[in-house]
Amino acid sequence: MHSPLFIGSHIISLESVDSTNKYTLELLKENQVFEGTVIMAQNQFDGKGQRNNHWQSEVGKNITLSIVLFPKNLKAENQFYLTQFVSLALNELIETSLGDTENCRIKWPNDIYYGDKKLAGVLIENTLRNNFIHNTVVGIGLNVNQVNFDSSLLNATSLTNINGKTIDIEALCNNLFSLLEKYYLMMKKGISLKEMYLQKLYKLNTIANYIYKGEAIEAIIKDVAEDGKLILQETKGDTLIKADLKEIVFG
Repeated sequence: MHSPLFIGSHIISLESVDSTNKYTLELLKENQVFEGTVIMAQNQFDGKGQRNNHWQSEVGKNITLSIVLFPKNLKAENQFYLTQFVSLALNELIETSLGDTENCRIKWPNDIYYGDKKLAGVLIENTLRNNFIHNTVVGIGLNVNQVNFDSSLLNATSLTNINGKTIDIEALCNNLFSLLEKYYLMMKKGISLKEMYLQKLYKLNTIANYIYKGEAIEAIIKDVAEDGKLILQETKGDTLIKADLKEIVFG
């Protein structure tokens, strides 16, 4: 694995913060940050997740960080490329850490699952300028050494819960930065990551239950569109559905 060229070359470490993404976005407003800067927190007490959910994390036990990127020349319509590269890097990190390439999957759009348990989540926030992405904040939460989770998090797990080992978080972060940089540079070179993303997609070509626009359906994930929407085929009637994050819930 190559040494990071810029991601992680500058790290801002915080004891406690409401949200690393929120903190990073404020830095960007003040032009006080450059590409590859990482903002890490021992305690993130109001972390943001998808669908306005909160990311819960025990102090000092997990990875909670945000990364600043300036993906020049990336059109707003192609912002799902960012989701692909981050998800692939995080999935590979977990596969390597656990020594398991069979059970780690990307749950659309960018959660990382081990079996049917959630290990990691990603929140990407973009600032647009003239139909291009001016800057990106990539927020990552990865459950590492936490053993017990809130009773509301029924499907949460951690690396240590899976392999029974205490993980060196600093070493894990260094590997994460290297993998993020690898996939980010591939994306910037114009290399399509879609097939790699699909190969790791949770529930791909599998019959499963979903809630689509408030209605229970049985469907099969067939593909992901260029704009990032999930393409499913209903088992009843073979109807094709193209759903965004607000429209579909995994059963």
